[in-house]
Amino acid sequence: MGIARLGCTQCADGSGECTECKSGFTQNANDNTKCVPTSSIPGSSQQQCPDGSFNNNGNCTLCSPTCKTCSGPTSNDCIICGGGQFTSKGQCVGTDANGICSGTNLVANNLKNECDSCPTKCTSCKIPGFNAASTLSQVQCSGCLPGFVLSNGQCVEQCPKGTFLGSDNLTCSRKNIAT
Repeated sequence: MGIARLGCTQCADGSGECTECKSGFTQNANDNTKCVPTSSIPGSSQQQCPDGSFNNNGNCTLCSPTCKTCSGPTSNDCIICGGGQFTSKGQCVGTDANGICSGTNLVANNLKNECDSCPTKCTSCKIPGFNAASTLSQVQCSGCLPGFVLSNGQCVEQCPKGTFLGSDNLTCSRKNIAT
């Protein structure tokens, strides 16, 4: 099973296509990797509520401060988490200084406001100096699948020319050339 996206309870492996939406959500017609709240669908008969609130039996009710947007039935049902937190398994979690979501080995994705998996071939990763402007292009692997070694934050099949496998049998290091 892939990593679930916002409002999505089950995704197809590889494609990220949402195959099952959370109750109160439906698949986005323009982007099948997302589920959107039923109340925010254009043309929906339900009242639309502004971001930061949700439709509560015909009235807009404020979301909890932990949510930037929410869907209900309670104010804590976040679609997008607020306050520098990210969605992970339906919960809002914080990160450490390397962008690792609390209680996971997932990395924070600022563009999707959720915790995301490390790049393929990585068993663990980080974004050094993580902040609100960090992107997944800055992700560095810190552990690799068997058969791969670590070189400049990437998992590769062998150490590049001019480097050698260090004593940890994982990390490529530059050769010291005597002058």
